[in-house]
Amino acid sequence: MTLGLDLALRRLIPRAVALLPISVLGVSAVSCSDPVPVAAAGNFAVKIAGDAPGAPKRCSLGGGAVFGFGDPTSSEPGDRTSDGDDKVSVSCKVRKSGDHYVISGTVARNADSFFISSDDLDATSNIGSARINAVSGKTIGYSTCTAISCPQVSDPPLCTLEVLKDRAGEAQVKPGAIWAQVTCPMVVAPSDQSYCQANAQFVLENCEE
Repeated sequence: MTLGLDLALRRLIPRAVALLPISVLGVSAVSCSDPVPVAAAGNFAVKIAGDAPGAPKRCSLGGGAVFGFGDPTSSEPGDRTSDGDDKVSVSCKVRKSGDHYVISGTVARNADSFFISSDDLDATSNIGSARINAVSGKTIGYSTCTAISCPQVSDPPLCTLEVLKDRAGEAQVKPGAIWAQVTCPMVVAPSDQSYCQANAQFVLENCEE
């Protein structure tokens, strides 16, 4: 299974049935004299677990935490939900700038949310760095270490962002859409200085370009 319909074609289809499992890079555009904007859509799956190497304190989550919705994995993009449906909010930008992509997105449902930002996703290697923030309820809130949030860590590491591929081996990123995974060697909960590792898979589509 790969990501959803090309944006121009999806404008012609009601939102409730727009998320069909074909490539984000797929079909050719269909013209429409007065297209109805299609809502941004997405999903995410976050796992926070394990002590971060080189951190001044251990991860306080014990058995870790897994949260999100839509069940994306590294091999399947999962089910996406549109902004405004089923208590989901999605706002995102996936823009190509020269030889790289600039990505920013927030996906949330109820008390779970995921934010990612990257300004150097290479359009050839499909790898870049990223910062994340992952929240679940009132007790779990972790973000990429910075000099401010991790003052005891010299040169805190960024996360690694990698575009995922469909079954045909095609990287699933284009202006307005991405299916990817992010791996973070160190994230922190500033309130209790808990340092953990994290990884996530996510889809953003129908984003601002």
